[in-house]
Amino acid sequence: MKPSSYALNLLKGMLEIYSPSGREASIASFLKDEMEKLGYRAHIDGVGNVVGTVEGSGRGPNVLLCGHMDTVPGFIPVKEVNGNIYGRGAVDAKSPLAAMIIAGSRYAEKGTGRITLAAVVDEEGLSKGIKYLIETMPQPDYALFGEPGGASSVTIGYKGSISVSVKLKTRTGHTAASWLYDNAVEKGYELWQLLRAQLAKYVVKGSYYKSLTWCLTSVKTITRPGLVPYGSLLNFNLRLPPGLTVEEAVSLVEGVIQDFKRVNPRVKVGFNVLDAVEPVEVKPSSILVRAFQRAVMKKLGVKAILVRKTGTGDMNVAASKWRIPMVTYGPGDPKLDHTPDEHVNLNDYLNSIEVLVEALHTLSGLHGSINPVKA
Repeated sequence: MKPSSYALNLLKGMLEIYSPSGREASIASFLKDEMEKLGYRAHIDGVGNVVGTVEGSGRGPNVLLCGHMDTVPGFIPVKEVNGNIYGRGAVDAKSPLAAMIIAGSRYAEKGTGRITLAAVVDEEGLSKGIKYLIETMPQPDYALFGEPGGASSVTIGYKGSISVSVKLKTRTGHTAASWLYDNAVEKGYELWQLLRAQLAKYVVKGSYYKSLTWCLTSVKTITRPGLVPYGSLLNFNLRLPPGLTVEEAVSLVEGVIQDFKRVNPRVKVGFNVLDAVEPVEVKPSSILVRAFQRAVMKKLGVKAILVRKTGTGDMNVAASKWRIPMVTYGPGDPKLDHTPDEHVNLNDYLNSIEVLVEALHTLSGLHGSINPVKA
């Protein structure tokens, strides 16, 4: 079978297995078998990640290739049309994962060192897979994460994120005398407007990546018929630019709430941080970035595009523990993430495999000859 035929069949097999977050067991079993056929020593770990290793010949770098098996909900029939393959996860992120599985095996045939391939669970959820992985495996020398961007693009930055829940409580009474009471819904809106005004001070004109951005994700009213609302629950998400830490963002929110409470002493306000991850950005001079720049030029004949994304990924989580060079790479147009039209161009997918193999060989040559620039 031609390498391109196997690559296509592997991706189709992955897409035909529906694997939304929390339902990754079937694809994990499938990938473990496929990885073993390709020479990996593979197992399924305590949270359902598939982890495999393949050795090159001689001493060399220890490289982690990490992608996620889970997708958002919504099955899409798998089909090949005009050089594109359709299916849930075709872009986010089964094609990047398939490309890494194949590239790691091909590299080990002539390369040095060790490749660890991790197909993790729950990236679209609370990142249970990567959180478990970084606590249970030895720190690698380099880490590469699989997410879409296109074969000629390398992602070097992600914003951070915090999700916050704010609850307001007030005394209540009959709606016929509403002026006597603080309306918890109206007070919640007042608080949100104050918070937005403070957040707006961190907006950088012309750059969403460098700006602090926000999204009110839900509002819940607590009341009964005939009563002025006596409770409201606001959930919102903040996206943090590099240079603004989670601690600083939480302090910003807390400061606005304290100011609000001083002006509204009869309103009880509490808040909880539901989830948080720091922003991450690696230096363009990193040894791993340079390996990809050379590989893209050699295999595709174009200059690599260095991308900084406004979302978050497993690279954010890994960077919280590991101070090593890392990047994110993979085929696919990220604008098709989570859409009913999700598909990946097959040439882009096959090209990304070639770039990955070349980048790993280039990295092996650079490793040890110079001091890596840490991420």
